[in-house]
Amino acid sequence: MSFYVPDEHVDTFPIVYSAKQPTLTQFHRALMDKGRGVDWSFTPEQYTNQQLAIAQSQWAQRAIAEYQSTAQFSQLLYRLTLLGAPLDMIGAATRLVTDECRHAELCANFSKIMGGGDIDIAPETLSLYNEAPLMMACAKSILTACCFGETLSVPVLRVLAEVSTDPLAKRISTVIAGDEEYHSRFGWEALTYFLQQMNATQKDDVQMLLPTLFRSFERSCHGSPEIFEQLVDTALTFEEGASNLGTLPSEGYAAIFYATVEDTLFPRFQALGLDPEEAWRTRYPTS
Repeated sequence: MSFYVPDEHVDTFPIVYSAKQPTLTQFHRALMDKGRGVDWSFTPEQYTNQQLAIAQSQWAQRAIAEYQSTAQFSQLLYRLTLLGAPLDMIGAATRLVTDECRHAELCANFSKIMGGGDIDIAPETLSLYNEAPLMMACAKSILTACCFGETLSVPVLRVLAEVSTDPLAKRISTVIAGDEEYHSRFGWEALTYFLQQMNATQKDDVQMLLPTLFRSFERSCHGSPEIFEQLVDTALTFEEGASNLGTLPSEGYAAIFYATVEDTLFPRFQALGLDPEEAWRTRYPTS
């Protein structure tokens, strides 16, 4: 693929894998592969066309999400420096960008070798909270991308690593899960710091964002109030010995979301002095 520079009017642009500059590639590989190398051996003939199509679609969607995170964490890093955040926070945040670039590449490459085509990115999805004051933009971005997004990603990827029967799918899921654990931990520590800097009005602003985030992530995880009721007291099970390329059914993503809300998000938000139970009850406005 030739190098592509989107103009300011495009609706989407494709993920480009290489600038075809050997030195840049060398630098990139040194950052991407350090301790996280992947053996790209893959035998598609082992799987049905349907299995490949489902896996290709799910990994392409993950590539889009990881590319979006690369941009959003780059924006966060810039905002932290502009805000004059502590250097240890800025330094810790630099890893977020490198990791997400790695994840986008891993997911996109896996989709590609399963027969996927170009993976298109919508520019408007690459930034967060552009209208918010600087400190609140940092805090809300951390809340959204780390405390929700990355925290929810960890159990999903752990399950994917467990159910994957293909070595490549298992390795990619394991690598990404390890990185996302760091991102989640960074987010909770950084949010704690910012909440300590806020006045009561600013803390209320954070609290008011929680219902929207619960609703948004519930939907992105294929959940809904109706699905929630169906999954109550239902264990997540998988067919014993079935081939799996790192995919889950819709109800699998939803079940992991609800378990993580109860086991992780509620306790963490409560420990920070926020009210997740009220936010959960009001996540869908009543008319």
